[in-house]
Amino acid sequence: MKWTKRSVKTLKSSFDRHEKKTDSRCLSAFGGGVCAGGVFAASPQGQDYSYTIKSINTTVTVNEDSTVDFVEEITVDFYSPHLGIYRDLPTNSGERYENIEIIKSEWYSVSHIDGFLRISLGLPDGAGRVTGVHSYKIGYTLIMPPRAESGDLYLNLIGFGFDTDIETANITMYVPTYMENMSFYTGYGSSSASDKVEVSDITRDEASGKYKYTFAV
Repeated sequence: MKWTKRSVKTLKSSFDRHEKKTDSRCLSAFGGGVCAGGVFAASPQGQDYSYTIKSINTTVTVNEDSTVDFVEEITVDFYSPHLGIYRDLPTNSGERYENIEIIKSEWYSVSHIDGFLRISLGLPDGAGRVTGVHSYKIGYTLIMPPRAESGDLYLNLIGFGFDTDIETANITMYVPTYMENMSFYTGYGSSSASDKVEVSDITRDEASGKYKYTFAV
């Protein structure tokens, strides 16, 4: 099937496993009719100082049939006892998910809540809580909803809903076509291009024929 460029927003995250959080961060990239996005912004009022996100490393593969494969690893440093983290994937705009894989977590559960597919990672309720540095890794396939405008691709690469600082974020993205005239947008709801994002590498993968882009903030 021919690859079509569509729009998508993905990856809402709530951390603390007991209280819903409302912060956001955002990174977007536009180029040659292709837009790729993610999240990076200032921390909000009500920031949770009980932990820090040390890193988010995400690999994104846009497929010929317009599905998108995500593999993401989140490393956090808990300063006080926690059970783990949430990954909330939005479904309220028609997004669907397949091939959910828990790559790294002692325990997990998957449920539907408030227009999101919630993946709980870490330890179950009633378990002893943990402190220190812990990493969680998941994979899934996003099936994007139909969209009237087909000239762009918008991807939210690391999500929103973060309530603490993110020290580093690195994204590797594979796309079937070369992206031209890319622009990046950082900050929740921002419409101004940002110079905070570094495109450190653009190559073509010989095995798959896809173009590989590496972003860092």
